Amino acid sequence: MKILYITTGCFDKGGISRYSRYQIVALREIFGVENVFAMSLRGVEHDSIEENFKVEYAGKGNGKLEQIKFAINFIWNIFLLKPKIILSAHVNFSGMAVFFSKLIGAKTVLNVYGLELWSGLSKDAAYGLKRVNKIISDCYNTKNYLIENGLRKEQDITVIWDCVDLEKFKPYEGNSELIKSKYAILNRGRKIILTLGRISHEAKHKGYYRLIEMFSMLDKEKYYLVLAGKGNMVANLKQLVCEKEIEESVCFTGMINEADMGAIYSIADVFSLVSEVGVGMGEGIPLTPLEAMACGTPIVVGNQDGSREAVFENKNGIIIDPFDLDAHKNAIEKLTNVNEVIEYSSQARQLAVDVFSYNRFKEQHQSFFNLFDDIC
Repeated sequence: MKILYITTGCFDKGGISRYSRYQIVALREIFGVENVFAMSLRGVEHDSIEENFKVEYAGKGNGKLEQIKFAINFIWNIFLLKPKIILSAHVNFSGMAVFFSKLIGAKTVLNVYGLELWSGLSKDAAYGLKRVNKIISDCYNTKNYLIENGLRKEQDITVIWDCVDLEKFKPYEGNSELIKSKYAILNRGRKIILTLGRISHEAKHKGYYRLIEMFSMLDKEKYYLVLAGKGNMVANLKQLVCEKEIEESVCFTGMINEADMGAIYSIADVFSLVSEVGVGMGEGIPLTPLEAMACGTPIVVGNQDGSREAVFENKNGIIIDPFDLDAHKNAIEKLTNVNEVIEYSSQARQLAVDVFSYNRFKEQHQSFFNLFDDIC
């Protein structure tokens, strides 16, 4: 089965790009490298992953000229390769995929994640969303949104949760003090609360302001806050930290090297990503809480989007209302309670192994494509 895979990007450290990388690797292992032709609009940039990742076409950015070049190369490869399936890793490519698939008799698959659906679709994207043969959703929250809003029928959508590389993300056995020193994490025995991601105004729904507000309510002699990542919101958050007079208890690490990610998650006592939903806001099932779980770190997530699917019966973390700061504070205190932390940590790692492994991700794709001709 020959597949033409098109994605907006697979080199940055964001969740959609990570999902694309895992998916491309899985498809190559299932169908053979020679049968999966991957195209990425954005290529390697200064803040991309440090590891090499091979695609057959990589653009140089998201500008208009690069979009035109990408479209021309896509059309060329449509007729050159004559794929059986065109897989669009973003709804913005789905209209183009559907239109050209009809010219060669190919079938279409679309990945959906979350906020890109409820934040205003272009005409091309809306056209493609309604006409692709099948949809892979990264969570049930997004699947339910499509069904409840009459955008697609239930039988058209298959949920395949994101996955984690369990060898890369596991409890760290190295010298944690060296990692702390590298990123200026000066917790001095205090419990570490970690959040990690793109710290930008475009990602404000991830709750960085609320996290700092909540942290200001905690005992600073017991807790230390680490915000890992970079973006155009960092300066604003540092200003808020100064206003709260908690500079000695908060660390901004900047970008984390990919090789250090597992260690950063592991040194944290609890991971927090409490997102809200709205236009331009919301998550599918975000990858960072899953990676934290795999490293044995319990999580706190919000109850408005797919984030809540990462927590199972409060065994590995706690789900809260994003705007309930008291509940957030209580969750942090409970998850770091000395009498419960070992059990939470163990359950977090075990659930990552049982539910979010790459092998399970690959098996679900194998089943999906084995039945593809029957379900289309």
